[in-house]
Amino acid sequence: TYQGVSMSGNGTDAVVTPGGTVHRAVTIDGSAAALSGASPLIAATITVAGDGALTVTPGTTLRFAYSTQLDVLDGDWLTAQGTPAAGIAFTSAASPQQRGDWYYLRAFAGAHVRLSHVDVAYAGRGNYSALIVYATDTAIADSRTLAAQTWLDLDTLHENTHWTVPLPPQTGNRPTAAAN
Repeated sequence: TYQGVSMSGNGTDAVVTPGGTVHRAVTIDGSAAALSGASPLIAATITVAGDGALTVTPGTTLRFAYSTQLDVLDGDWLTAQGTPAAGIAFTSAASPQQRGDWYYLRAFAGAHVRLSHVDVAYAGRGNYSALIVYATDTAIADSRTLAAQTWLDLDTLHENTHWTVPLPPQTGNRPTAAAN
């Protein structure tokens, strides 16, 4: 647990996560209280697998390096539940930021995903959506994309029996759900 960490003069001024596989419960707390406002930098793809559970705390901004992504596999968890006062952002680490800087958040069949008060920004590299959901246990609320190719890939929505997606007005393509 980190509290009141100060980072300056080290070139990156961030906690750098080298990527890899999350096989256990891991919490990333990039809040002002924990890291004094420094955003964790995701330097390579992160895969949540093998009894993994990744939790991102309110007030955290995760900055993804060019061409990286976050994958959640069968049986594993991604929980990013911000609040109206302390949202969560998944965004590009590039400067300046551009649409498609990094790939996406992707949840495979059997994954469990909880997103609320989340912004996904500058994702959707290539022709991919910012959020790709094949999971059957997904809840997304009060979340949006900014400068992304498209918001949500709904290709397997008809097989998804335990999810809700009440989305506010947003930029880009807006998903619709019917007869689910």
